[in-house]
Amino acid sequence: EYNIFGIYAPFPLLEQTLQQQDPSHKKFKDTKARDIFHPQVNGIWFRECMKRYEFMTYFEWQERIFMLRKAAVELAEPLVLFILGLLEGSPKRERQIRKVDIAHKNVKRLLDINYEHPNSAKERTNEQDFKEIVKPIIKWENTLENVNNQFLNFFRPNENHMFRVAHFNAKHLAVIVPKMQRAFQSVSLITKHFFSVFQLEKKERRVFPLLAKTVVFLFENNGQLGIVRDARLSVCRYYQEQNNLAIRVLKDNLDILRDTCGIRCHLPIRMYDDGTLKYLLVGVEKDVGFTELHQIEVIKALCNVASKIDVTYIDVIFTIDGITCQPNSIRYSKDFFLEYSELISGDREELTKMVMTTPLEDELLRTIPAIKRGSFNEENISNCNRFFESAWHVSEARQRLNMESSHEVRLYKAVKKEYEEFKKLIQYAEIVREMDFLLSHEETLTKTEFQHLYKETMKIIEHSQPKS
Repeated sequence: EYNIFGIYAPFPLLEQTLQQQDPSHKKFKDTKARDIFHPQVNGIWFRECMKRYEFMTYFEWQERIFMLRKAAVELAEPLVLFILGLLEGSPKRERQIRKVDIAHKNVKRLLDINYEHPNSAKERTNEQDFKEIVKPIIKWENTLENVNNQFLNFFRPNENHMFRVAHFNAKHLAVIVPKMQRAFQSVSLITKHFFSVFQLEKKERRVFPLLAKTVVFLFENNGQLGIVRDARLSVCRYYQEQNNLAIRVLKDNLDILRDTCGIRCHLPIRMYDDGTLKYLLVGVEKDVGFTELHQIEVIKALCNVASKIDVTYIDVIFTIDGITCQPNSIRYSKDFFLEYSELISGDREELTKMVMTTPLEDELLRTIPAIKRGSFNEENISNCNRFFESAWHVSEARQRLNMESSHEVRLYKAVKKEYEEFKKLIQYAEIVREMDFLLSHEETLTKTEFQHLYKETMKIIEHSQPKS
């Protein structure tokens, strides 16, 4: 039986992630190891069969997606009007029902024509690259199919589970639309621009978010059917009030933080909802004298915020004069703040919820217009990470490999060669010299030495980043 664990360099935040889940851990019996010949033959056979289910040209493929997008809008618009009429008690709803029924059938018909893009066509691009580009379109189609099949559940608020599934798909459809639009534009650039989508995109960005908001309002105000005045305005006000409450609570706590600790923060103008989870981004100015104690005060303030609002994650990004210091944000879950509060009060002895770093997405950054993204040399950061990783591999190989085995000696030389190659890419000579010293004068590179040198390197990179 094989029981495999990966060897990871002890990057501080990677360690925290691996404590929750180690994707390298594999456990299987040797009887499951099989010859790859049969899967390869099956793959060839599968590809030949699938050629019968491809569009002949990219024009046909784009035409189907374009028509499906139009049909989706034609489904969402009367659905929204029907729900608004239901809330207001309007007697003129039969027309919208007919429109919904026609659009529902049209969407189903187009979804059933589920041919692949023309891999075998003469104008084909790289197959793997194209599949990566169209992934958001496929996800959008799947979500649209769910909404098309489940929209009757919007009107069954008493059946809580069915309603929530339908509502989830409506929210997810609104969130994934911009990604689908960008993917469709990318396909047009790779192949040819056959269809004008400017007006269609404007409708999509308006109607799908409104559908998701209207469905939630219907659920929350089910007891007021027929008595809501100006339902469209009421829906918008409801969401604005929910958002304003979260921002107001955040502002009150950050104002106290500024007055008591002198910590300046950037407030978002709204929360970010990705259709499943709710995020709140906070910008913290890293002024001269900002220490880890200040960071703890920020966490304490956010504990109070998390206890009072409906949020899944609060992300913190550090800035200098409104420019981000790093490409990643620090992500705290609501459960983390609850545990941290218990730790402070003495009701808990240790934390089980980990802190994550995550690439700062454009959608999230846009919630704070006052912050601009710094100009980061991503290649420089990547090279440093690979250099440190290869150094750890050298240390581990020296400890674990049998130098009396010619095969393992060759493996060690390959690891050492990789380290020497990455060393040439590092701009900071003093860091390279210190790492060389540690590897040559000590039998094993310790985790403490690794993390100390890595943190020093990240500080050097942070202070050398050009401003936008």
